[in-house]
Amino acid sequence: MNILIEDLDEETVEKLRKQASDKQRSLEADIKVIIEETVEQREQWKNWRERTRRIADEIRQSGQKFPDTTELLREDRER
Repeated sequence: MNILIEDLDEETVEKLRKQASDKQRSLEADIKVIIEETVEQREQWKNWRERTRRIADEIRQSGQKFPDTTELLREDRER
C-alpha cells in the first residue's frame, strides 16, 4: 500500500533524511520502520494500560486496604 503525506515540514524531512542516512537506509525504508515500530509501541502501551486498569479494578473490588506509606517516603527522603 502506498501512502502520500503532503505538506510535511521541510526541517522534519531533512531530519528524517539524516536519520535514514545514518542507518544506511533510504528515506522511505526508514519511515516505514518508524511507522511500524510506533504502531507496535502504541499497541503495547494500550495492552499495558488495559492490564493495569483491570488489576486496579480487581484490587478495588477485593476491598483490600493498603497502609499509608507517606511516613516511610518522608523517612527515605531524609536519609
